[in-house]
Amino acid sequence: MSTLTQPLSRAESLRDMKIGLFIPCYIDLVYPEVGIATLELLERFGLDVDYPLTQTCCGQPMSNSGDEANAAAAERLFVENFKPYDCIVGPAGSCVKQVRHHFDTIEQTDDVQHVRQNTFELDDRSLINYTMMSSSILYFQRNTTGAALISSKY
Repeated sequence: MSTLTQPLSRAESLRDMKIGLFIPCYIDLVYPEVGIATLELLERFGLDVDYPLTQTCCGQPMSNSGDEANAAAAERLFVENFKPYDCIVGPAGSCVKQVRHHFDTIEQTDDVQHVRQNTFELDDRSLINYTMMSSSILYFQRNTTGAALISSKY
């Protein structure tokens, strides 16, 4: 099952949402500063961000190699960790794509569908929806390492 990115309505403010911070395993191991910067950035805009301490891999390495049993276990744990959140944000496009488009080895329960439809990459335009936050309009750029940078302009 493939899900489509649904833009957030203007009435749905990110400030009113409980956001789960998804830090992919390779970011945690190789580029931890990207995870820290992602958290600091979201908090800078006054967002309610939580980091589930029991999160692990999204299952992409297992899925890519055809190991459906271990991919399914990782996917179930991911859903269990992130189902309480209104919105899940991560700084890695391939891992977010795994969640949104490739969580196919597990039963498509309401919780699974909720997590798939509400997981976004940090610089996903449908997440931000070009709305005003703290009287700032957000603009996106890429730095040389591929980490998303957000700046504000008054």
